[in-house]
Amino acid sequence: MANTKLTGIVFSNSHDDALGGLTARRSMGSVPFASRYRLIDLVLSRMSHAGVDSVALVMQNNYHSLMEHVGSGKEWDLSRKRGGIAFFPPYSSAGSIGYSRGTLESMAGILSYLQASNADYFAVSDCDVLCGVDLSDVLEYHIAHDAGITLICTDTGHGKVMVTPDENGRLQEATRGGEGAWMFTNMYIINRQLLIQLVTEAASLNQYSFVDTCLIQKGRELPIYCYRYDGFCRAADSMQAYFDISMCLLNPAVRNSLFPMDRPVYTRVQDEVPVKYGLSAMVSNSLVADGCIIEGRVENCIVFRGARIGHGAVVKNSIIMQGCSIGNGADLDYCICDKGVLVADSRRLAGYATYPLYIPRDTRV
Repeated sequence: MANTKLTGIVFSNSHDDALGGLTARRSMGSVPFASRYRLIDLVLSRMSHAGVDSVALVMQNNYHSLMEHVGSGKEWDLSRKRGGIAFFPPYSSAGSIGYSRGTLESMAGILSYLQASNADYFAVSDCDVLCGVDLSDVLEYHIAHDAGITLICTDTGHGKVMVTPDENGRLQEATRGGEGAWMFTNMYIINRQLLIQLVTEAASLNQYSFVDTCLIQKGRELPIYCYRYDGFCRAADSMQAYFDISMCLLNPAVRNSLFPMDRPVYTRVQDEVPVKYGLSAMVSNSLVADGCIIEGRVENCIVFRGARIGHGAVVKNSIIMQGCSIGNGADLDYCICDKGVLVADSRRLAGYATYPLYIPRDTRV
């Protein structure tokens, strides 16, 4: 396996509509997560630790903040003369059809990149599934089973695509929203030549969905195997799911699964000053990023860089994103405050555990 080459393909806009206001002005990949990261950080870090030195980042819309965040890719060792990060916005190549209907159609738009690649395998991923899977282990499994495609699956949830493998791990059936043994995470490893063949055939037949074309229609024909990941794995497929996953980070076991010490998650360096805690500050069971000023009470919260919690404010069970300012004496419970939200003094805002209150970006309330 030492001589095999793995290249990454990341779809930054898949399932954008699932998160409502969170993706109104940003792509799924640039959604903030865990007080100092973006969702794409977990994807690129997984690939970096598996030895990936070339990544195609396929984008559709709202990609300015994503490109600014990823930059040259140096944080993930992707700033290279050969390989590195390659951005593919709509209409970026002669074969591109612009806004695509599915991932096969998106890859038809970067077919020249796939053909020019010297990779043996491609690791393909969306940005909306949170897990700490080691892609090196998946690649070993892929090679050992002589697979054409290896789907990364989990048995800890019920997702949009369910798969059923046989006793050897080979795919027997895939369904959308139906029953199945495992949930497909929209992450997989595929042989380069097979990917080019599937993309070319799909383009000629006006097919665009990897799941429908390759898993549901051709699942028994193709050498497709299922790799089960047993760690924490959840899909951020709704605002509620995003909130629940974020709150799960307050559990050290979940945090260690998503952010393992031996495979750290990298992100863009901000060089913020340490957190400033006022004399009346009280913080418990929370993640607080650098650059914050905490003068009130914070319980069971995720607080991003540069946020300010005013004197006498009480913030519980909430996500406070970068640059938010919570006024003196304000009271927040079960809220998601997007970037730059200003909450006035003594304001009271509350949602529910099953329906958190979302406050859009740069809003004054």
